Amino acid sequence: MRLRFSLRAKVRLPEGFHPSTPYSVLFKLEPDGTAELTEDGQPLAKDGEVVFKRLQPGHYRLYLFTDDPVYVQSAKLEDQDALHDGLSLHGPSNGALDITLAIANSELDGVVDGDNGIPVSGADVKLIAQGEDAPYVFRSVVADAKGHFVVKGVPPGNYNLVALKEAVRDREFGSLEFGQVEGQAAPIQVRDASVTGISLKSTNLRYAASACSTQQLP
Repeated sequence: MRLRFSLRAKVRLPEGFHPSTPYSVLFKLEPDGTAELTEDGQPLAKDGEVVFKRLQPGHYRLYLFTDDPVYVQSAKLEDQDALHDGLSLHGPSNGALDITLAIANSELDGVVDGDNGIPVSGADVKLIAQGEDAPYVFRSVVADAKGHFVVKGVPPGNYNLVALKEAVRDREFGSLEFGQVEGQAAPIQVRDASVTGISLKSTNLRYAASACSTQQLP
């Protein structure tokens, strides 16, 4: 049985910022090689600490799931840069993972069109973050009656935007689903400024039919 241990993190919040709910800012350490990333994690304690439990030796990536306009600006454990290189954990550490959050001010603004060029009302627009192992939904918004959408509070990074004709829960949209619609996704690079004039084509998820035969045996 492999050793299990915990890691403590100290989170530095932007001046004047407070999470909107006790669970609106969640952190997760995920082992490399994960096929699909689910949105769960550890919330902030009142003293600004987070404890990651039941870890095993290995290499991890740090993820932030949040409904608030913040992002991870830096994350370091001793001499390891967790934000860019991940964390190699071999066992319990006397040090704490130092996480600094910053306010995300950028917005993404655009329109969703159908095959005929007519704006698509109510399209499910998903902002896909490109993780080291698998893409995951960073945020979803619904296009209005004219197909217009705005994604607010986007941190710097490289993303893909995709518009689905029918709504799909974020937890049910993983690497398999993204592979189905990747051809219609728009790559977006966010730095310090907002991105406007984005044009998306709406698409549907299509799953392969089951290979199991329904023929009755004699």
